[in-house]
Amino acid sequence: MNPFYQRVIFVSNSPIRSEHRDELSEVTDKIIQRENKGFDFAAWRDAIYQEGWNKIEQYDYLTLMNDTCFGPIYDLAPVFKKMENKEADFWGITEHTDFKTGFMGLGHNIKAHLQSYFMSFNQQVLQNKAFHDFWNKVKDQKKVDHVIHKYEIGISNKLLNEGFLFESYLPPETFKEDKNNEIAFFHPQQLIKKKAPFLKVKSFLFFPHSKYLKKILQRRSEYDYNLIEEHITQTFTPNKALSVLDKNYVLPDASIKDEKSSLTIAMHLHAYFTDGLEKYFALLADIKSKVDLFITTDTESKRSQIQKILDDFDLGDAGIKFILTENRGRDILPWLKISDQLNEYDLVGHFHVKKSSTAPEWVGKAWTDDLLKFLLEEADSIFKEFEKNKKLGIAIPDIPYYFKKTDSYLMLDEDKEHIFRLWDSLELKKTLDEETIDKPIMSYGTMFWYRPVALKPLLDYEMFEKEFPEEPLPLKNTIAHSFEGIAVYVAWSQNYDFRVVLHRDEVFSGFDVYTKTKLNKIITNIFKTNAWRIGRFITWIPWKIKRLVRGVTNNQIDFEN
Repeated sequence: MNPFYQRVIFVSNSPIRSEHRDELSEVTDKIIQRENKGFDFAAWRDAIYQEGWNKIEQYDYLTLMNDTCFGPIYDLAPVFKKMENKEADFWGITEHTDFKTGFMGLGHNIKAHLQSYFMSFNQQVLQNKAFHDFWNKVKDQKKVDHVIHKYEIGISNKLLNEGFLFESYLPPETFKEDKNNEIAFFHPQQLIKKKAPFLKVKSFLFFPHSKYLKKILQRRSEYDYNLIEEHITQTFTPNKALSVLDKNYVLPDASIKDEKSSLTIAMHLHAYFTDGLEKYFALLADIKSKVDLFITTDTESKRSQIQKILDDFDLGDAGIKFILTENRGRDILPWLKISDQLNEYDLVGHFHVKKSSTAPEWVGKAWTDDLLKFLLEEADSIFKEFEKNKKLGIAIPDIPYYFKKTDSYLMLDEDKEHIFRLWDSLELKKTLDEETIDKPIMSYGTMFWYRPVALKPLLDYEMFEKEFPEEPLPLKNTIAHSFEGIAVYVAWSQNYDFRVVLHRDEVFSGFDVYTKTKLNKIITNIFKTNAWRIGRFITWIPWKIKRLVRGVTNNQIDFEN
């Protein structure tokens, strides 16, 4: 912005670290740090007050911008050249035309106005009493709808009533294909084609074909798409990021062999069951990189059986260590018990010999085969992905084929409750929206590769030791099940990214998705009658109240039903 403005003021509604303040000081003239209240208009109000009207009235233009956009996507010079030749008293990039619906509960129509992510006012406006009065009446609103109604719509209409005129860089008639009041939100492809300098962040969330949007943006501009991916990954939940960005890592062709990884790597294998271990060791022996093996089991007899199986495989120079643990906590508690040793490595794999007592034997075997194929068959390439991407914190397997064909991975409200109890207890940096995890992003089987630093809040044996009940465990809603569902979200809260590992032989056809969707629709129409929906809503209310009343828990976790 510096080439176009004599003075640039940066307002932050959050604390700024010293190193970031130093960086900002090089490209801004003033930095204001304030409490996060009142949204953008309150921030602009405070900046105007600090500058003072005597100074502001001397400028030819005052431009107000907020952080709801990516950009500049294109060079700004043509924008300023075009708009300075307009006979407009204030201008913006896009405008919202008259709309007869308005905001729910506010009882009004939306009047034509500039959209407030970018607004520029000339000196005549800056010296006008109505403009001063507007800012004197800006209050710290608590709801964004009220900000839009009172201030975004309000400032345009107040100035129009004073006889001022506004223009937009891309007026509605520019978009012949998509004449839509919400062009900035729902038609970013048109903004890219028309060389809009800024794109709303939310437009990437609303657009139904993110890969196409990425393609045309990279083809038509020089904007660094990595900035978009990083912001969406860190700001929005993994569920939302997965719907917008490509978080899949497809294993390369088997003929392409990676070199040994430079990372220090360990693998934890919990072997309460010993049958089927040959699959694990055969795949492990085929890995080129050095992988130290930590094996947990519950008896000396099993340890001896495992050692005999191991003797048939050449694991190279890998270190092998056995740890005997009690039969409690399934694979999770033994993993936590040795995490202090695993944390010494750059990368760790968590695995276990899996059996299911609630499904036919073939389901359990097919499930295990899928997980091992995703995570061990071409493990060296996964290691390389971690080497290449320093922000990659966890790699989970794709949903096993059996579960893709069912709705078994839909999460019920009672399942969410246990996950949120665990989340609250960890005192994590980010807020997890319970409405986003109906289909949680997780490893169905609790096997994955991870950086220990990415899961650090989870890896506390002493904190969780007493929370694991004795065997036999219930089929669901235990702390072990919560660990299964929460790992990706913990990595996200630690500002790490994730990848879903897909095997080239297990690509899921779009026709399969379509067929499954059609079947679900039929079932829904049969069973989800109005009476069913009302009953479901009634049962949802006390659960929601319980969530609100409970609030945030301390580090003592209560998992009682």
